[in-house]
Amino acid sequence: EDNNVALLRLIRESRVRIAGAAKRKLEFAAIKKKYVIQSNYGGKTKNSIPEAAAWLYVRVTIPGVGIVVEMRCPPDYPQEYTNVRLMQCVGVMGWTKKELINLENVAKKSQAKTVSEILNIIHEEVQKNQLPVDFAKEE
Repeated sequence: EDNNVALLRLIRESRVRIAGAAKRKLEFAAIKKKYVIQSNYGGKTKNSIPEAAAWLYVRVTIPGVGIVVEMRCPPDYPQEYTNVRLMQCVGVMGWTKKELINLENVAKKSQAKTVSEILNIIHEEVQKNQLPVDFAKEE
């Protein structure tokens, strides 16, 4: 009987992970329509902790704004029990450190739970405050 319970738990876990991968694929495909996105599972580096290899690292560039948003997600993302961690915003077109920290703080205070929510909050904050934009695109 213990073997049956273990087998049922294994099947359930497999189904949850497969469903999560499908949801993640759909979310990232929708993001690609608006932003430039890269994602990969972390690798072991000289000073990294072993768990780092399991994290899903996501980097998204917001075109025309010059912001790269770096996030870290658990391998089961986007399951209900997972949280996306905003690691940093990097400005590539004249952003001040203060502006970037403000963007990070706004996103963190929002308690957004998905990659899409974090991106939307940051993009809205940039537009709301008329922060630097790519002048070449305004022609």
